[in-house]
Amino acid sequence: MSRKPLVSAIVATHGDRAEYLKKAVESIFSQTYKNIELIIIDDGSTDSTQEVARSYLDFKNLKVHYILQEKTKSPSKTRNNGIKLAKGKYIAILDSDDYWLDNQKIEKQVNFLEGNHDYILVGGGVIKINKRGQETKRFFLPETDEAIRNSIIFGNQFVHSTVLFRKSAWQKTDGYDKKFDFCEDWDLWLKFGKIGKFYNFKEYFAYYLEGGESQGNYNFSHSFKLGIQLRDKYKNDYPGKWQVIFLNLGYSVFRFLPFKRLLHLFLSTIKR
Repeated sequence: MSRKPLVSAIVATHGDRAEYLKKAVESIFSQTYKNIELIIIDDGSTDSTQEVARSYLDFKNLKVHYILQEKTKSPSKTRNNGIKLAKGKYIAILDSDDYWLDNQKIEKQVNFLEGNHDYILVGGGVIKINKRGQETKRFFLPETDEAIRNSIIFGNQFVHSTVLFRKSAWQKTDGYDKKFDFCEDWDLWLKFGKIGKFYNFKEYFAYYLEGGESQGNYNFSHSFKLGIQLRDKYKNDYPGKWQVIFLNLGYSVFRFLPFKRLLHLFLSTIKR
């Protein structure tokens, strides 16, 4: 019987997340798929994150690595640093304040990619929770490669903490781009789509903390500008070129108007 391919789970923490990290790590250890290495990469935390992370280094039969780096304030650089160290054929991303809810998540995704070699990125559904652990929303994203391609230029069609992708694809695309921090994952998926296919499981794979790590330093205006740049960069690679041109024009005008957050709802309706 052939050995199962190694999966490298990357848990990057960009702030003081000790209270959440334990739950994230334990959701990885609870997976039915056991050939997993865990890489925790810490972007200069100042709370007890270090102690929590190091407590897992003594676990027997678990491949755990902990890296404490000087603070970069860059999710892209931090995740790239973790993936560079990864030995796995596949990379699983889990933000330190999210956690997996399906203990067969990795098994299902690896089986899919092992049986479909033209696919390079798979994701799944998510349940949003608040800081009290209460569910606020749950949703699926487009499932098939065709459906994802028809919409990914208009918005991110994968939740970061649900994805599994081939490390070889990351190597071919130079990984996350620091220029697109705040939407670095969306940029990476758009690069992936130029060399392989997409799939989203219609199953819930992760709990996602609203207002958590990925949004802690959120800058509305900067993120808005990056979205325009990102759609313009890839408009010739995906369906909807003329819609993108129209949408970006609308967003460009919108940036100079007052009451942006209220008007954002209107433009989001046009985008849909």
